[in-house]
Amino acid sequence: MPFKSSKIEIYIGKGGVGKSSISSLRAVSLSKMSIKTHLVSFDPAHNIKDIFNLDKCGKNVRFSEFLEITEYDIDDKLKNYINSIKEIMKKQFAFESFFGIDTYTDAVSFVPGMIEYGSLLGLFEILENTDSYDFIIIDMPPTALALRILSSPRINLKWCDMLINLRKKIIEKKSLIVSIKDNIKNYKEDLILQKLYNLRNKYIKLEKILYSNKNCTVNLVSLSDMLSLKESQRIINSLCGLKISFGNFYLNKANDKSKLFSFFKTNELQFFKNVINIPFYEEFDVFKISNSVNL
Repeated sequence: MPFKSSKIEIYIGKGGVGKSSISSLRAVSLSKMSIKTHLVSFDPAHNIKDIFNLDKCGKNVRFSEFLEITEYDIDDKLKNYINSIKEIMKKQFAFESFFGIDTYTDAVSFVPGMIEYGSLLGLFEILENTDSYDFIIIDMPPTALALRILSSPRINLKWCDMLINLRKKIIEKKSLIVSIKDNIKNYKEDLILQKLYNLRNKYIKLEKILYSNKNCTVNLVSLSDMLSLKESQRIINSLCGLKISFGNFYLNKANDKSKLFSFFKTNELQFFKNVINIPFYEEFDVFKISNSVNL
């Protein structure tokens, strides 16, 4: 049964602050406790592959009995999605091929927001198949893209509702013009409308998982420099607007939390369950370090 109550932890933060390192440490720590864990990376830098010395990304790797790792290939997912859209458009508008409409389907590749949507497709795919895991640890891309991905289900759901209503009007108008018995006035025959309804159902499911769900938390990772802390502050404000539950605040490569507490207001840090500082390590060995830090 999809969407069971697995614990989902999303790691977000400025580029280069150590999201991949912290999420990897968390995943290894859980697996060492015999907790079935799936570590998923949407970070285009592919740091997870380097941390675990993996040869390839884009496929599930059974790293140990209790740890599975996936470096998600957004470009590959997006390519497959665009090809499926092209096929739907060509089938739906087959009779318009006389006007050369099939040549315009290539423009789908350049529609703004396709990278975010490719990531969203991956997120849905991962969260739809959670049966085998107790924890899903998600390493997100840098802040701007991560926030757009996390806000996409709610925004896209509104767009879907508007597009569904518009498509129905188009079908009704078309049925008045096309004199074909049992034409596409029946909504079930319209491929585009079917696709919109399928997308709408996906967004509704993602909303239930990401927003106001105690089993899904966002964990913030930051360094102690001013730029990282200021960006972390903006992330907190953005996530409050989305009503996503907070997990821990990880201050990476820091021996104490004094700078963190002097920068943030008390009400900004109260959202987090814990504030954890991770000391600087000359050599990052995820397995050795996981024995010495408490995540």
